[in-house]
Amino acid sequence: MGVQDSDTTIREHKVLLERGATIRSEAIRTQIKSVLTFCNLAEFEMQQQSMGEARTILSKIRTAMARIVHHLDEPGHVSAEANTELQDMAAKAQARVEQIENAMSGHS
Repeated sequence: MGVQDSDTTIREHKVLLERGATIRSEAIRTQIKSVLTFCNLAEFEMQQQSMGEARTILSKIRTAMARIVHHLDEPGHVSAEANTELQDMAAKAQARVEQIENAMSGHS
């Protein structure tokens, strides 16, 4: 293996790492959007007085948020730039979840 082959391998490895981080970023972004969709569903169930269903959905939302936070806390899982954006999105989603939790506690 010559120097040129080694350089090519290093470049290919770097491209694969960057591509993996990009794919993981998109997956996390999609998960956050799904959480927000489920927040809408939980709010709908609350409006329909289906508190049991709303609680079930909220439990699933909490699990999803924990998974998202775990991935974002993992060093190198996504690029630093994407991490900043995704942390902001996750914080907004968490605030939305907390709003729903507060509203549910008023319905108990």
